[in-house]
Amino acid sequence: MRTDFILAGDFNRHDQLWGGEDVLPERQGEADPIVDLMSDHSLHSLLPRATRTWQNRRHESTIDLVLVSDELASAMIRCGVHATEHGSDHRAIETIFDVASPDHTVVDRPLFKNAPWTAIKQKIATTLYQMPANGSVQAQTDRLMSAVLDAVHTLTPKAKPSPYAKRWWTKDLTQLRRANTYWRNLARSQRQAGYGSDHWEEQAHCAAKEDHDGIRRQRKRHWDDFLSDNSNIWTAVKYLQTSKSSSWDKIPPLVRTDRSVTSNISEQAKELLATFFPSLPAHIVDEGSRPVRESVSMPPLTIEEVERYVFAARP
Repeated sequence: MRTDFILAGDFNRHDQLWGGEDVLPERQGEADPIVDLMSDHSLHSLLPRATRTWQNRRHESTIDLVLVSDELASAMIRCGVHATEHGSDHRAIETIFDVASPDHTVVDRPLFKNAPWTAIKQKIATTLYQMPANGSVQAQTDRLMSAVLDAVHTLTPKAKPSPYAKRWWTKDLTQLRRANTYWRNLARSQRQAGYGSDHWEEQAHCAAKEDHDGIRRQRKRHWDDFLSDNSNIWTAVKYLQTSKSSSWDKIPPLVRTDRSVTSNISEQAKELLATFFPSLPAHIVDEGSRPVRESVSMPPLTIEEVERYVFAARP
């Protein structure tokens, strides 16, 4: 049975094996554990040597790698930086293999946010006018549903399937991303040609900041709109995956009054129990008589008041 391995990501280590001759001598050797791993498991680095995968305003380097096993390396068609900029200081890496993959059936999804609602209303009105209006209530309901569904499915444009599709993406974010890509490519080309200047770098930095801030605002706005719909509350809980995330069941170490620190769950439980439910003193002194405030009168509730507030509550 054949087993393929892929190790891909930001390794954050420099070596002339993948970084080329530009790697500083003092940085050479810091990636020896990675080189040993490649040797022990017969892994191959697919990116062409000296491919720049990370950059800031002044520097570029190769710290993102794609390591694969022997059989998978022989099936490689292409491995290089992706043509599309995604607004990060790391370049996305696209790797294509000549291997069999399961067929994926793409179902057309209506793009309702771009639906021509005026034309849909006119088509529904025209269809209903041409159809007879007699019959039972069920027949009239079926007639209305048939007209509405036909108009919606006919006139609503279909979303183009994309591996990068996001529900919260908008046309404004597309424009910000294009501006970010334009200024970043311009600054890079000027820098590589030896004509780099603070002006181009500042323009690229501002465009990247606008792109990132726009994405952050739109994602928050989309999430708030999603949570405002009561029907999505259990879907949101499923997204959180509280039962699978280790962050939900971890309590940081607790500091006792004597400045010692708890070391396990049992000690944490005892400390919490002693703090929130302290033991009673051995000798309890009688508190004596205390003034009692006059009780607040509570008028009796009527069934009409209960019914009104029950129906006024949200679902």
